[in-house]
Amino acid sequence: MEIALPLQRLIADAWTEYASHGATEYVVRPSIPILYFGDLEAYQGAKLRVITAALNPSRTEFPDGDRFRRFRRAENVFPEILDGRLFDRYLGGLGTYYRDEPYRRWFSALEPVLNGMGASFYPDGGDAALHTDICTPLATDPTWSNLSDAARSRLIGPGLRIWHDLVDYLRPDVILLSVAARHLATIRFPSLEPPTPLFTVQRDRPYIVTETRLTLTNGKMTRLIFGRAANTPFGLISNDDKRALGRVIRGEVKGG
Repeated sequence: MEIALPLQRLIADAWTEYASHGATEYVVRPSIPILYFGDLEAYQGAKLRVITAALNPSRTEFPDGDRFRRFRRAENVFPEILDGRLFDRYLGGLGTYYRDEPYRRWFSALEPVLNGMGASFYPDGGDAALHTDICTPLATDPTWSNLSDAARSRLIGPGLRIWHDLVDYLRPDVILLSVAARHLATIRFPSLEPPTPLFTVQRDRPYIVTETRLTLTNGKMTRLIFGRAANTPFGLISNDDKRALGRVIRGEVKGG
């Protein structure tokens, strides 16, 4: 398949970042940088383009017994990929993730919100969504929150640049984000207005989901939908509430 030049640059940047951490103990090796999870071609043909975002890939994506069982086609592309070869194999590994053996326990927390929007990570579930990671495309051990300050500092500079360039390339209508609120400050796209409440689950401590309209570097307007996380994204509300949230998001986008 023909790979667009901006995507080629993103792939090269991700793998250069992976190679630069060859001597560090906190990056999972062997592994691959996960630029995104999912079927890019199906996403690009979606009526509603939705990406989800977290901090960085889980160590669980590369099991000890078979490190590449979730990304079989991308096995053994390193180091040749640094010379601009095997890009198609790498993208093939990313594209089949949700068809092969995804880490369902984590992604199932986001799937009900996507379903409410008429989208899904999985084939034949609606508009194809992609998952991305803001801080770095590299899987780490320990997890992001348990990394040393020095390790996070080394990873986050290149990682943020790659993520912002990726979002510009993907041109999503919606970015769905559920992490600790402090990470909102890492998103550098200018906002058109302050965050506004979009959806509320009424209880003693109401759960409030906010919407912020952002302008991407290429001029595209996208909606950042944010809700607090627990152990999993939107883990503080039920699946029924997540589906209701998804319907509200879709109505907001379709309504302009």
